[in-house]
Amino acid sequence: MDRGKLGYVFVFLTVILLGGCSSESQQDRESTTARGSVWKQQAIDDVITPWTQNGYNPQTTTFPAYMDRQWEPYQGNSQFPGMVARHVFSYSTAYLLTGDDQYLSVADRIVDYMIENGWDSEHGLWFNELDAEGNPVDFKKDMFMQLYAVTGLAMYYVVTKDERVWGYINKSIDLLNEYAWDDEHEGYINILARDLSVDDATKKATPQLAPISGYLAYLYPATRDQQYLDEQIRGIELILEKMMAPEQEWLLESFTQDWQLHEEQSNRVNVGHNLEVVWLLLRLHLLTGDDTYREQALELYTPLYEIAFNTQTGAWHHSFLRDTNEKRESTTWWIQAYGNMLELYMYRITGAQQHLDNFDKGARFWNDYFMDKEYGASFLRVHIDGELEDGSKAVRSKTAYHSMEHGLLNYLYTNLWVDRQPVTLHYRISSSTEGDTLYPNITEDPDIEIQQVLIEGKSWEKYNNDEGSILLPVLKNGKVEVRLLSTQN
Repeated sequence: MDRGKLGYVFVFLTVILLGGCSSESQQDRESTTARGSVWKQQAIDDVITPWTQNGYNPQTTTFPAYMDRQWEPYQGNSQFPGMVARHVFSYSTAYLLTGDDQYLSVADRIVDYMIENGWDSEHGLWFNELDAEGNPVDFKKDMFMQLYAVTGLAMYYVVTKDERVWGYINKSIDLLNEYAWDDEHEGYINILARDLSVDDATKKATPQLAPISGYLAYLYPATRDQQYLDEQIRGIELILEKMMAPEQEWLLESFTQDWQLHEEQSNRVNVGHNLEVVWLLLRLHLLTGDDTYREQALELYTPLYEIAFNTQTGAWHHSFLRDTNEKRESTTWWIQAYGNMLELYMYRITGAQQHLDNFDKGARFWNDYFMDKEYGASFLRVHIDGELEDGSKAVRSKTAYHSMEHGLLNYLYTNLWVDRQPVTLHYRISSSTEGDTLYPNITEDPDIEIQQVLIEGKSWEKYNNDEGSILLPVLKNGKVEVRLLSTQN
C-alpha cells in the first residue's frame, strides 16, 4: 500500500478510535478543507509565523535566499529583488488577513530595503541580484525577477494605497512595456541588459504568464484601471495564439523571438503553467462576461485533469512528456497550490461537485505532505505518494509567496463560494483625501457585496455596492476593515 493510502487509512482509523464514524462526524471530517478559517489559520500560524521566526533578520531586513528544511542557510548571502518582493507580498497578505500591524511593519521595512538597494536609479527596473551588503552584483533585468518585483509591490499597494510604491509600480510597468515587450512579434522577451537593451530575445512561458496571474490579477480589481484588464486580455490571447502545442492544446515553454518552437526544450509539459492558463481564462470570464474564455478553459482542463491529476492521492504531477504522456512522479509546492485553487474556481464556474471533491483530495495532500509539521512552512518537492523529496524552505524561486497566496485565495474562495460565509479583509491606508475610492473585492467575482465597513473601528456607511467601492475620508495610516459576502444564487 502506498504512503498516500496509508495516510487516509490512518485518518479513518483515528476517527473510529475517537468515537465512531457517524454520518455527522464523517461530514465534518470531509468538509474541513472547505472552511475558510482553516486556510486563514494555516497562512498565519503555519506559514508566515515560522518564516518570521526562522528566516527574517530584522537587523538587515533580509531573508536567506536558500534555506534547508531546518531553516539553515546555504549557498551564500545573495539577495534577489524579485524574490525580496515575494516577501513583501507575503507580509502584505498576512496583514490583509489579520489587520495585525506586526506584519505590515515587516512589509514596510522590506519595501524600503527593496527600493533603496534593488532599484536601478540610473536606467530603471530592478537589479537581478545583490550581495549581502545590498550592492548590485548582477545588473541584468531578467523578466522572471522583474515581474515578481512588481507583483510584490502590487499587493502592498492593494493593502496600503501607498503613493511612493504606486510610483515604482507604474515606472516598472511602463519600462517593461516599452523595452521588454516585442512590438514586432509580441510577447515579453526573456532578459534585458542593465541599460534596457535586449540581452536575450527568446520567449519563455513565465514572462507571459506571470503578469496576468501576478500584478495584473490584483491591480485591476483594486483600481478598476482598464489598462490592467486590457493587458490581461492581450496576454492570454497571445498565449492561445502563439504558445499552444499544435497537436494538442498544451502550453509549451520555449520559443525563438518570432515564436518558433524550441522542440528539444518543449517536449516536457509543465503542469503548473497549464493549470495557470485554465485559471486565467476562468478569471477573464468573470471579469469580462465573455463565455468564450469559459469554454476555452473547460476544453483545456479536461485532458489536463485526465493526465496530470492523481485521483488516488490528490496530487498534481509536476509534468509529463508530450509524445508519451509519461509523468514525472513528483510535484512541487506551487503546482499543488495552483491545482487546489483552480478546483475551487472550477466549482465557482460550473457548480459541479466533482471539483469540490478534487479540491478536498488536493488540499488533504497539501496538508498531509507539503506542510512541514515539525519545522513549519511548506516543502519544495514531494513524490506523488507523499514521500519527501526536497524539504527546502527557500531557494531562488521559493519563498512563502505561493503558500500565502494559497491560504488567502482558499480562504476567500471557500468562504464566499462554498460555505457562503462572509470574509473580512484589512487595509491600512497610507493617506487619502475626502472621497478617495477603495475597491476591497480583490476577486474577479462581480457577485460579491460589501456588508460592513469599519474605519478606525467605527462603522462607516459611505460605500456603493453597485460599484463595489468605499468612499474614504481623510486618512493617515488609517485602518479599514471590510466584510464581504457573495450574493450568487
